[in-house]
Amino acid sequence: MIRAFVFFFLMICLLALPASPQDATVLQVGETLERELAPGEKHTFFVDLVADQVVFAEVDQKTLNVTVTVYGPDGEEVQRVDDWGRFWEWIHFESTVSGRYRIELRPALEAAGRYSIRLDKIEPTATTIEERLHQWVSFLDREDRPGGAVAVVRGGDVTYAGAFGLANLTYDIPFTTETASNIGSVSKSFTAFAVALLEDDGRLSLEDDVRSYLPGLSDLAQPVTLRHLLNHTGGFREAYGMLSMQGKMPGKWTREQLMDVVQRQREPQHPPGAQMNYANTSYLLLAEVIECVTGVPFGEWMEENVFQALGMEHTAVKTRSGQIILNSALGYAGVPSTSGWEEGGDLDAFYGATGIYTTMSDLTRWLHNFHDPRVGGVEVVSRMTEPGVLSNGDTIDYGLGLEVGPRCFGHSGEDGQHFASFRYCPDLDTGIAWITNNRFHHLLLGAEFGDLHEEDLEPREAMEPEPGEAPEPEPGEAFEAEPQVPQEPQPIDVESGLLDVYAGYYGAEGPGLKIVFTREGNGLSVKVDPWWSEPYRLPLFPLSDSTFTDEARGERLVFHRDAEGKVDRVTWGDGMVYRRMTPYDPSDEDLGAFSGSYYSQELEVVYSLRLEGGRVLLSYPGPEDFDIRPWEPDVFRTVFPLVELRFERDEDGAVSGFLVPGAGVWFEKVR
Repeated sequence: MIRAFVFFFLMICLLALPASPQDATVLQVGETLERELAPGEKHTFFVDLVADQVVFAEVDQKTLNVTVTVYGPDGEEVQRVDDWGRFWEWIHFESTVSGRYRIELRPALEAAGRYSIRLDKIEPTATTIEERLHQWVSFLDREDRPGGAVAVVRGGDVTYAGAFGLANLTYDIPFTTETASNIGSVSKSFTAFAVALLEDDGRLSLEDDVRSYLPGLSDLAQPVTLRHLLNHTGGFREAYGMLSMQGKMPGKWTREQLMDVVQRQREPQHPPGAQMNYANTSYLLLAEVIECVTGVPFGEWMEENVFQALGMEHTAVKTRSGQIILNSALGYAGVPSTSGWEEGGDLDAFYGATGIYTTMSDLTRWLHNFHDPRVGGVEVVSRMTEPGVLSNGDTIDYGLGLEVGPRCFGHSGEDGQHFASFRYCPDLDTGIAWITNNRFHHLLLGAEFGDLHEEDLEPREAMEPEPGEAPEPEPGEAFEAEPQVPQEPQPIDVESGLLDVYAGYYGAEGPGLKIVFTREGNGLSVKVDPWWSEPYRLPLFPLSDSTFTDEARGERLVFHRDAEGKVDRVTWGDGMVYRRMTPYDPSDEDLGAFSGSYYSQELEVVYSLRLEGGRVLLSYPGPEDFDIRPWEPDVFRTVFPLVELRFERDEDGAVSGFLVPGAGVWFEKVR
């Protein structure tokens, strides 16, 4: 009797103990759970769903970057999310079958910290794009964050318009469909439309040399036509990068400074028409051409001849600092160190390439004109949507101010932490657009709605239960049957000889990433050395003898062996290619050869390189030094706007200067 009582008492005490944060937890709608996660640890949560439901949840990465993985009842991966180092990871998935879904959280890197997770809502799966947008809008509508607006136009009618979040955080002003926001490079579509209208009126030709309107531009040996500018094939350098290389800070630039740096260019970055090189310079020049042809300031002419004609009554061009745009949103950039926000500033001097403020209501009128082109007519719209042609006959995916795809066209843009995008698909007679005052929402909406497909527009049929199936439980109720829990992948042994073959240095030529694979016992790890942040290490998990995954992020690495078994190429993630490279570890004496002063005649600026603590630092008129890292002999990598420096030597082997290949600017060593 006493023994039974003691056993019963102990069981009561054990049941009364608080559950460990690592214990699996069934999430409840509206509940927020805060946890601490240690390196190598994982936290597991469950959601019970019936078929054809959609889940919206959020992880607030308070002091820790986490990776979120969702598994279905059958153990298959449903979603993996690791988009942001701080702020939020948004969880969104649909249930194809009934059962228990598992959500796993792990540190993205070997670190510890705090996070919270909240299950916001479980709803029936949307059957139309309008319903999907509404679900997202209601999920993103928070009282303490920036926001935006979205709309769908079908057959010329606005079939959905909604808004979320705040236009102004200081005064808690909501973002609405009547809030004006800077649409960034979407402005290029309107500038191109204006040029096409002027051509239609016989006031200019797209084949005209731009110097016939702007004689202050340098003679680049070959004519640069207005069509070249519209297609981004003219060979002008990016003025944004040129001013940045001069050490001038964004937000303080003037139109005069922009035109001065463009007029200094003495040779094209490439022969006009030879290749596409997206540059804001082209469209600020087109705005100057419009002013020259019409004799009217760009903003005024656009308002009278484009915006009013389209019925866009709440749209304007911002052409100067301090200009007031009524009922407009501020742009906000996230501050990772505080998970807070700071205001962004507009690039006022770049009007023509950017600077148009418009509302979602007005932007739907722009979409409507592609359905029924009452302004400009079918011919103007047709010319705008025709892909550009290079001098060798190849076509590009850009028309007149429009990104042109196989089925749809449109444009995206950003300026001063304002973002926008629109797409129109003629065969579906449907367009979608959004404007937002922060990068998070812009990228999310682009991932979810960037491409329109026919199936997006047809109502989805709900899955009917099979005859004799047990009744489905309500959302949040536990399933009586034991849920099928995903199985952990089983480790695969890879021969040590192969690991030795894989080990070594590899580089991605485009972005300048360097990675080093190292054998660690019977395993492999990778150290990533980006030039914009400190190096970090990731342990790798073998999926086969040639395919690995970094367990935190879930991205696959594939080693490609040739017929002789040698490996000189690795693909990682979405196809980034890394090629084996010879380790370049120059001595201080080697690095000292690059020290000195370098002068650019085009930019009229002096750069100074010095060796300090084993690092090469570059000083220029800007506020901070550049840390330039050796990549290969005579090649260094660093951050924007330089990115890469390629040094050249004279016949005696002495360093004579360097080229910034991305900009085509030469710096001569002067001492």
